[in-house]
Amino acid sequence: METNKLKTELQRIHQLLWDTTAAMDALTQTKQPNGKWSAVQHVQHINKGVAGVYKYMGLDKTTIENMFGLAAAPSRSFEESMAFFGQYVTGAVSTERFAPEPSESISFPQEYQKGLHVLNGLITAMEQWSEDELDKYNCPHPLLGKLTAREMLYFTLFHAQHHLATVEKIH
Repeated sequence: METNKLKTELQRIHQLLWDTTAAMDALTQTKQPNGKWSAVQHVQHINKGVAGVYKYMGLDKTTIENMFGLAAAPSRSFEESMAFFGQYVTGAVSTERFAPEPSESISFPQEYQKGLHVLNGLITAMEQWSEDELDKYNCPHPLLGKLTAREMLYFTLFHAQHHLATVEKIH
């Protein structure tokens, strides 16, 4: 998937997550069915992940190469990436850095604003990358290991889709 389509999809899926959460009343937004994360916790978790990718994409390429290295293999296709990520969904546990705060302490309006900020920043940062560069540089993922920058962007989309599907089940 080329960058322009990826930007559009990232905006679309994140907006769906925010709109789905915004359509809930405040009690439902913070409800934790069966002790699982609430809708606002899912939103905060996604925001933390996007913020990390935004920070990475804003680094200069020399720093990225020095810190994480160059990709040893070409990027997986979008379809291959989705299948690869799907293998890790069941049983995956967030690392502490990306875990949300307690549900009752999260303000959805604030998280929505944070989400807009980090997503818009990420999309702007993507404009500093060529298609070739997205396939050239490694990007660390806390559970999946080294991905290419393109694969990390694919993961960012996959991750938001996964959490949107979970939020849609909260009533």
